Amino acid sequence: MLWLPLQSYALNIPKFDTEIKVDGDLSDPAWQHANTLTLHNITQPYENLPAPVETNVKFFENSNTLFIAFIAHDPNPEEIRSFYHQRDDASRDDLVGVRLDPYGDHRLVFQFFTNPFGVQVDSIEDVLALETSDSWDGIWDSAGKVTDSGYQVEIAIPLRNFNFNNQTEIQSWAMEFVRIYPRKERYRLSHIEINRDNECIACQMASVSGFENIEHGKSLALTPTLVYDHTKTRNVITESDWNSNNNYELGLDIKWGINSDVFLNATINPDFSQIEADDAQISINDNFTLTLEEKRPFFLENQDLFSTSYNLVYTRNISSPNFGAKVTGRSGKHAYGVFLTDDDSTTFFVPGNLGSSIARLESTSKNAAVRYRYDANKDLNIGFLGTFRDADNYHNYVGATDIRYKVTDQDIINAQFIGSDTQYPEDLSDQFCFGDDCYDENLQCEFANCNIDESFLRTNIDDNFSGHALRIVYTHDERHWFSNLRYQEISSGFRSDLGNQIRVDQSRTFIQLGLNFWGDSDNWWNKISVWSDWDILHNDDREVLEREWEWDILVQGALQSYIFFRYLKRDEVGSRLDDSKLYLRGNTTMFDIGQYELESHFQPTAGLLIGLDAFLGDKIDFTNNREGQEYRFIPYFEYSFNKHFSTRLSFDSNRLKAEGEEVFRAHVADFRFDYNLDLRQSLKLSLIYTDIEFNPFNQPALLPENLPYIDSTDIASQLIYSYKINPQTVFFAGYSDHSFRNDDVEDLKRDSYKIFFKFSYAWLQ
Repeated sequence: MLWLPLQSYALNIPKFDTEIKVDGDLSDPAWQHANTLTLHNITQPYENLPAPVETNVKFFENSNTLFIAFIAHDPNPEEIRSFYHQRDDASRDDLVGVRLDPYGDHRLVFQFFTNPFGVQVDSIEDVLALETSDSWDGIWDSAGKVTDSGYQVEIAIPLRNFNFNNQTEIQSWAMEFVRIYPRKERYRLSHIEINRDNECIACQMASVSGFENIEHGKSLALTPTLVYDHTKTRNVITESDWNSNNNYELGLDIKWGINSDVFLNATINPDFSQIEADDAQISINDNFTLTLEEKRPFFLENQDLFSTSYNLVYTRNISSPNFGAKVTGRSGKHAYGVFLTDDDSTTFFVPGNLGSSIARLESTSKNAAVRYRYDANKDLNIGFLGTFRDADNYHNYVGATDIRYKVTDQDIINAQFIGSDTQYPEDLSDQFCFGDDCYDENLQCEFANCNIDESFLRTNIDDNFSGHALRIVYTHDERHWFSNLRYQEISSGFRSDLGNQIRVDQSRTFIQLGLNFWGDSDNWWNKISVWSDWDILHNDDREVLEREWEWDILVQGALQSYIFFRYLKRDEVGSRLDDSKLYLRGNTTMFDIGQYELESHFQPTAGLLIGLDAFLGDKIDFTNNREGQEYRFIPYFEYSFNKHFSTRLSFDSNRLKAEGEEVFRAHVADFRFDYNLDLRQSLKLSLIYTDIEFNPFNQPALLPENLPYIDSTDIASQLIYSYKINPQTVFFAGYSDHSFRNDDVEDLKRDSYKIFFKFSYAWLQ
């Protein structure tokens, strides 16, 4: 077959009225008549060099499904990197797949990849937000097999997975076929050429015509869910008896493709529990609240539409809903979405400029978000986003306008302007009032007798209050250099309680300039980036919170190595000397901080990843408001013992010293063991060990008896068996428990355990 450059090579998707059995065997007659092309180009880490191996792709559609076959030749099949993984965990294996933009307008790209065994890796790339989410799971089929000359894969993607414009007789999509070939280097092979002077790879995908007169139809998926858990808890300090609780929940998820443009998602009594444990994190000596990744299907569906520069929709804030409904769609240049849920347990962040907290209300709340975006042309997008939370004596309303203008292929301007209106319950500030003598006879926080923090002052507000935020960003990104100019402002009265805004009362000016150096196949490195940035942070009163210079270098090279080094020099304020006042001038100490950071990993062989992150240098001891020295090391590795059994281990060791003595030491070990029997069945064991020790004799701001504890140990474990036919048809059975030891509990004792089951089945119409 004669290969022609992208500019003159037009792809056409042929239509056959047939089905194939997706089993990795390419003997079906339809493959003999399918269109065929070859992946000729290395697009990463090099720019359009000839591919080192041959890869042929066949494709056709039948009005309902897109069928793709890859024949991936390999001169050394024994070096193929392929293991049985859980879904989305095979990103370091050999992979083949397709990137699809059904509207061809460079807004949203669906990615469907599989390893040689058929393990699926799918995601959505939000081109406008420059974000990729692998939390999204489509329903599609794949199968593969390793052969004497390489491997071959079959993929079947139902068109019901995404929106498209069915108003035209012949569709015009954007598409790219890709093979990932990881050996000494991680080669990305493609049938198109990529120009490094254009920062938008999705904009360079090939135009594909076909899908003549396709109809999305009114596709319907009904997924009933049954969840049962048996939980036992006890107070090990008082040595109380075990308390038992049995919980049964029936729920229903509905996904209805009203037409090719509009989707309806609804959920009744949903199971929004987290089946798998979140990754372990250390939060000592960090005044700002940690955030967690969303994993729940209802919120993940079309979540990219609600994404803007500020994260105004952080759905982990919604913890206990009884129902939810979401409508998303596109029509010509218009994209829109709305969702509504209730929440039995209302939680939100209380942001500040030196710290944040989490507030909880006993009352239920109503939560909603509304999104509209107008895509004027391929370069200009204008959007509106509104979020709403309502409860007893509480509300938070946010309205935002965002604009994105692509000036050239290298230059983009993003801007967002936001306003908010908030009312807090009168007693909300009492949650942040601490001490034995805090309350008078009316159970009101007695200001003079209490320990209070910034969150008390931020919530001790009687009337409605309002605030604003804005962000203006200019980026330039081309082959050899890049720059970023940013100004953002968040007033003290701004709240985004459905979002994850944990900082207010601050404005930042940021300037960055960097260079790229590209290697060739004769170098041990393939890319080196160096850059520097300067930024300054003020509060609303123009008092300096932080002033920083930063120098960075990133090297990528042989053995798929990644080495990032940073040195920063920062002037930074510590804690307030008088917590009852929000002002900073004369109420804080400015510290001179210098710090070194290292992030590194490499993959010397198949199935092995070794990495180390390190942080060394000055660090503020916020509890005692003094300069300290941080020693933090995070080694980690992942290893596949064979095609079925793998492990992921990480160890976070964090020490803080001040005035020559240790302030605290914290160790977190996170162990994950996976045994994947086949593509559907897996067994996962998680163990998280945490040990924290404070030095009571180096805490000048605290008496030893005021420390939460001196020495504590926690162990959390979880064992899960899962059987998955697709992302919605699943069965889970598991056990988890928690044990701890501290100053009041001499030996490690178990204080809770749970046995749980979940079953869901998706009926697809």
